[in-house]
Amino acid sequence: MHQLSLLPRPKQHLARGAVHIPDWLSLEQQRQLLSLCREWAKQPAGLYTPKMLDGIPLSVRVVCLGWHWYPYRYSKTRDDCDRLPCKPFPVELQHLASRALEETLAQYEQLFQPDVAIINWYGARAKLGMHQDRTEAEAVRSAGSPIISISLGDTCLFRLGNSDTRSGVHQDIELQSGDLFVFGGAARMAFHGVLKIYSETAPPELGMKQGRLSITIRQTGLSHVFQQKLV
Repeated sequence: MHQLSLLPRPKQHLARGAVHIPDWLSLEQQRQLLSLCREWAKQPAGLYTPKMLDGIPLSVRVVCLGWHWYPYRYSKTRDDCDRLPCKPFPVELQHLASRALEETLAQYEQLFQPDVAIINWYGARAKLGMHQDRTEAEAVRSAGSPIISISLGDTCLFRLGNSDTRSGVHQDIELQSGDLFVFGGAARMAFHGVLKIYSETAPPELGMKQGRLSITIRQTGLSHVFQQKLV
């Protein structure tokens, strides 16, 4: 079994615009967030398994809040599964996003208007291949609007690459339960992925029996467009 380090893990700037803060959430804060995730994951409009355009299912299970993501678009309804309305973006995640930027990329705090959370559940064998987050509006991407990621449960091996190709220069780090990872600015379009889940590494006190939850908060840049369509 993977052994967690007993040494303090310092805050890291992996690249310009990419910041890792270990143990960002206390154990009690992790428990509170896990309880919320369990509520959001309930049916209807709960966890499901997305499929790629070729019909191959992803190895993660997903629930989206605010906007529903599926390859490769956003919608206010779950168009690729049950067509139910997407659950609303919660104020609790808005507060966490604000705090996260204060401690990492504060220059984006005034411009950042989070409106979607993508929550991925990784089982023991789940992975997420190297990819860029390109579904958001071009104006949001070009402005370097950050992606905020919070980990709960089992540790994962996370790879942060470059913005040009899936291969080439990259850095691998372990994201443990309670860790915060934010990337924006020059790192906004970096390829990234989850290579491995280390089973049975979650804090026993968390009360999460297996797997890893990744809560990613972002700004689509599409909300004003959606409102215009309603008029």
